[in-house]
Amino acid sequence: MARSGITVPDRRWMPVTLVVMMLSSTVVASAGGHVSRPTASVGPCGAGARCGTVTVPLDWGDPGGATLPIAYALYAHRSSAEPAAGTLVPVAGGPGGSNTAFPSDWGLIYGPLLDRFDLLLVDNRGTGQSGALDCPALQHQGMTADSVAACAEQIGAQRDLYRSANVARDLDAVRAALDIERIDLYGFSWGSVQARAYAVRFGEHLRSLVLDSSGQELDVVRWASERARLYRDHVALLCRRSPTCRAAGGNARAQVDALVARVRRQPITGKAYDTRGDRRRVRVDEAVLWGAFFGPTLAQFPAVARAFARGDRAPLLRLAAEHPLPTAAGDRGNPATFSLGDNLAVLCNEQRFPWDWPAPPAARRAQWDAALATLRPGRLGPFSPRAVSADLRESALACLRWPAPASTEPPVPDGARYPAVPALVIGGDLDGAVPAVARAYARQLPAGSYIEFANVGHGAAFSGPCAMSILRTFVSQLAPGDVACAARAAPVFGYSRYPRRARDERTHVRRLAGDRSRARDLRAAAAATETLADTVVHPTSGHGLRGGVCVVTPTGGLLLRRCRFVEDLALSGHGRIDPQATTLSAVIRISGAGTRPGRLRIGPRGSNLAVTGRLGSRRVRLLVLLRN
Repeated sequence: MARSGITVPDRRWMPVTLVVMMLSSTVVASAGGHVSRPTASVGPCGAGARCGTVTVPLDWGDPGGATLPIAYALYAHRSSAEPAAGTLVPVAGGPGGSNTAFPSDWGLIYGPLLDRFDLLLVDNRGTGQSGALDCPALQHQGMTADSVAACAEQIGAQRDLYRSANVARDLDAVRAALDIERIDLYGFSWGSVQARAYAVRFGEHLRSLVLDSSGQELDVVRWASERARLYRDHVALLCRRSPTCRAAGGNARAQVDALVARVRRQPITGKAYDTRGDRRRVRVDEAVLWGAFFGPTLAQFPAVARAFARGDRAPLLRLAAEHPLPTAAGDRGNPATFSLGDNLAVLCNEQRFPWDWPAPPAARRAQWDAALATLRPGRLGPFSPRAVSADLRESALACLRWPAPASTEPPVPDGARYPAVPALVIGGDLDGAVPAVARAYARQLPAGSYIEFANVGHGAAFSGPCAMSILRTFVSQLAPGDVACAARAAPVFGYSRYPRRARDERTHVRRLAGDRSRARDLRAAAAATETLADTVVHPTSGHGLRGGVCVVTPTGGLLLRRCRFVEDLALSGHGRIDPQATTLSAVIRISGAGTRPGRLRIGPRGSNLAVTGRLGSRRVRLLVLLRN
């Protein structure tokens, strides 16, 4: 799960073959009916696992009715001479994602635990090999009003049966059929909702519980407002942690607020290269900024706002070109990997919407818009209700066309009690799933603790060695151990001000022994390193902010031909990005009115970049402080 600026751990992991003894048992369904003798079919499958299915009622309230096969894959612990220390059961997010499709991802986070623990992967009903819901138009053509309505009609009355409570019952049926007494359950993102659903119904069968990126708020209006304010806070946090952004001065949140207000009043038009490398005309309004206002892009916003305030529109136009408004179109691929039909069947049943379900879609839309419009000023950060309510990424807009649920059951019913089993809630302080909501869940767990990782977004367990070590220690010892690494923020690169010319460069540069450069050379060296950094941050367009060719190849190569981050300085040459060490190196020729011509070698030194070579006749030995 790679992201720019974070080390990508080794994903190589191969589970080993096991022999499964199949035993029959009896389980009582929490929905009320008695289900006797669940049994598991079994057979070999890829990568050394033993796979099979357990037949469960489609409707747990009607155990004598239709049935559904729930697919699983069981991987034995690698130290086969010893009994298994436990059984690891991860639940993916979405909802709609397959748990069995990517065993190497689970091997990545569990690592050496797989020497002693078995790994059980179970596809939720409606996903993967457990009867994945396949709505062709929705899955392959996009989320339109017609495709949503057609999917709901295709699934029929059983669309209410894919909710998290039934996912929990299915999982426990598989556990019982495989004669596993207790499991170590991990839920990621929406999988944490389903893990909590299991915990309150089958807590006696938990050895431990881990919730990762679990700040899912089921009330869609509250969810939208919390995320908008959270992202604005992230802007300020990223700027404080970036020496280059911090040194530019001013209030980052206020600068971004002013930019949003400006384009709300008067949208901006112009041309820029998109992520496909096509130069196109763009119109930047408030909705476009809201569409880009998340994740790593947040680090760009303060500098984009500062540049625009100085009359420089190029960074803003590029931001818009690279983040066009979300559309309904798009092929989501194989539904057995991710089912958009299951996604809607779960969300439209379990989330809380501000409309009367018997109302027609147009009336529901009016109620959705009205609910956002009644929020106090500032509850959506700098954005207006109109911009947020029109966002096609909001599940509310998809569920407008979904039929009213005939039955509902909350993942965690009011008054439900969590078991007093060791529990760990983890998340990143840059997570888009609201950390405050995750902290509230942690407080509800009798034996729970909460750990927040600095500079980490969605998917804390995948963020690097620190989180993986804490997770593994917790599962092994039922206590997280030393968690000091969680507070150590990784270096953050944040733009300072998008200089138009080399003389406007303000990035800090330190002289090294033997340096003979002048002030103009320091600014040129800073502009050269920011050109490389900008190419890495924007790797897909193939073009520099102000012209030239700036290419990142699929293998991590850098190819530059008169690549320009500032107007009066061009770089040509080649280099390489090392994603494992999050470093870059390059050998370049530098030219233009903003510098004396020369040849420079740029490479990592700690979190920063060392620049050596010659500009004109002068020897250059500098350290450009991009990160600290």
